[in-house]
Amino acid sequence: MTVASESYASADAEDVLEDLRSVISAMDEDQVSTGSRILFITPTFKGVLDDFSYANPSRFNRVMEWSSRVAEVPQVRFYTATDLLSGGDDGFGYQKHAAAYELTSDTGVVEGKTYHTRTGFGTSANPTCTPRSRAL
Repeated sequence: MTVASESYASADAEDVLEDLRSVISAMDEDQVSTGSRILFITPTFKGVLDDFSYANPSRFNRVMEWSSRVAEVPQVRFYTATDLLSGGDDGFGYQKHAAAYELTSDTGVVEGKTYHTRTGFGTSANPTCTPRSRAL
């Protein structure tokens, strides 16, 4: 399974549908049955697509036929990692996985690697998009 991360902060419905079409095509080629496909979408995004569907019903409905179900999920529930709880002392269900960062042992900047900078008192980190090395 391939996981991709996209920012749709400034996207419109056409952008979303284009990307959905790409994902659908990939699943078709991988022989994923329609009954196994579920679209998890935020209520906000679903609203944008619903508004688009009123103006373009045939185009929207054709794309949405690819899944067996559409599930609206609040944005705060979309995690990149979760911890499954055992049901014992740690409780039931799941929780968001706490991010863990470790100091690098790299002696130089490694192309394509994401580096993080400390924030506050070192309890969290922010990605650095353009890392730079400095002479010692």
